[in-house]
Amino acid sequence: MRKRLRITGGLWLLVALVISTWSKEHSPVLDFRLPPDFGSFAFYSPDGETIMAFSEQPESGMVALDFWSAADGHKIRSAVLYPSRITRAILSPDGQFLITRHYDRFIRVTDLRSETVETRFQSSGRIDDEIAYSPQQDVIATTFSGGVAIWDLNTGTQIKQFHDEFNRSFSNIVFNPDGDYLAYAGSEYTDSKLCLWKVASDQDWQCIHFSDGIFSLAWSPDGQYIALGGSGRVNIWDVRQQKVVRQLPTAGFFVIGYIGTINFSPDGKFLAAAGSDTYWVAIWDTRDWERPIQFGDCGTAPCGYSEAVYNPNGRSILIEGGDRWESFTEQWSLPKFLQAESTR
Repeated sequence: MRKRLRITGGLWLLVALVISTWSKEHSPVLDFRLPPDFGSFAFYSPDGETIMAFSEQPESGMVALDFWSAADGHKIRSAVLYPSRITRAILSPDGQFLITRHYDRFIRVTDLRSETVETRFQSSGRIDDEIAYSPQQDVIATTFSGGVAIWDLNTGTQIKQFHDEFNRSFSNIVFNPDGDYLAYAGSEYTDSKLCLWKVASDQDWQCIHFSDGIFSLAWSPDGQYIALGGSGRVNIWDVRQQKVVRQLPTAGFFVIGYIGTINFSPDGKFLAAAGSDTYWVAIWDTRDWERPIQFGDCGTAPCGYSEAVYNPNGRSILIEGGDRWESFTEQWSLPKFLQAESTR
């Protein structure tokens, strides 16, 4: 009996060593943490070599767009200055235009080639409402209390808008890869709704109700699936079948809270998610959906992640998070088996 106990104990030690070694070899590696930024938004350039982030300029009260090296995290320079704090920011699919929403209630369109603000227009809604950029043409969608509006970026004029029949407040919008459809979702207490709208038509939305919350959306690059970040759960919704086909395992690493950010890798082979009260970012392999790789422990103090952005080269990921005292932006290099194929 004693020999059996010793053998069993040895086996458990061997298993623990194997797991520990595997975790070290297969976990993402923290490259660097950028200094605390003001705007809490960061993006990769189309070639993946530069990180763009915002910072406050105390001497002028303005907000600067800063450029950082994705190779080692050093600051390259500062460029465009904005006169008002930024509440939302998105990058066009080709990386040419930066769309920012501000405290002064204006939306600004910056051409990153000339680093000048090309268009400025004022939209209805709250200052923190969402923005989505269409990959098909120079239009954006913005949310407001009770609906969504479509805008022409070249003129700053509103093209059309849709009102929800219950004046519901929606907070998530995303175009499909072709730009033909817009997914639009939000929660109202225990009632949530995901809507699809063919942008070129004026037909009513096709809406599906959910008992779980919907706090983040991501459309897969092939257009087949929409990932829904809910209350500690991630659902995969099949666009063709119009139903949830998979609920991803989250037990053990997502605490009670909501999944505030969710994104597919450039090639669609991986899905990253994180949330308001989670200490980890999780990545699933979409080919088998096994238990995800976890990384990005943001410490012992209550904190969460607000964004998880893939590098276009597929080899690293940019995560943003923080707590009430400090925000941060970190780059993590992914192990080879988690690296997406570059779509550039």
